[in-house]
Amino acid sequence: MAGKTLSELLLNKTNDPVWIVDAELNLVEANPAFYALMKKNLSIVKKPWESIFISKFGSDQVQRWKAYYK
Repeated sequence: MAGKTLSELLLNKTNDPVWIVDAELNLVEANPAFYALMKKNLSIVKKPWESIFISKFGSDQVQRWKAYYK
């Protein structure tokens, strides 16, 4: 258990997809279930510190999600 962060321990204890984003909506950390779901449904995998938005999102959707997170 030494060396693991609390977020790593919590994320990897669930089979549910979980992600952590920063205030700019960049992916900070996610669990394996999130990455598997993303790959299955979108055929892409976001890397840490990339924007969570995909090219299919229009600017209206991006603004709406940013408002939700504020």
